Amino acid sequence: MKNLCKTPLAAQRLQAGPSVTPPQRGFHWLALALLGGLAGGCAAPDAQVLNANEPAAMQAALSRARVDLDCVRLGATAHSRQIADRSRAVYAIAVQGCGRQRDYTVVCPLGSRCSAEAAPPSADNAERNR
Repeated sequence: MKNLCKTPLAAQRLQAGPSVTPPQRGFHWLALALLGGLAGGCAAPDAQVLNANEPAAMQAALSRARVDLDCVRLGATAHSRQIADRSRAVYAIAVQGCGRQRDYTVVCPLGSRCSAEAAPPSADNAERNR
């Protein structure tokens, strides 16, 4: 048997025979394209989790704000949302009502109830709440 390491590449292919036949080459490209599509879709489950938990996060922020602001007519806006530690969804939600606004950080452990904590006051919020 010849040493294939010192033989030119084209000659190696002829001596060793084709390692991949033309129909298989097409299959390999198809497999690579599918794997690329799956890898690109990995972010989709996070978005689905965030979308699914957002109503419960909003409700937790509104419930907490009813007490904190002593107000029943409230509106809420989600400013940011993310998956933390692959185990919980975290939202930054602003709640407005009765002429005031309060920001909340809402944590929703996956598979459990959401809890809202008042976010530390920022300079912007201090001005709005005066």
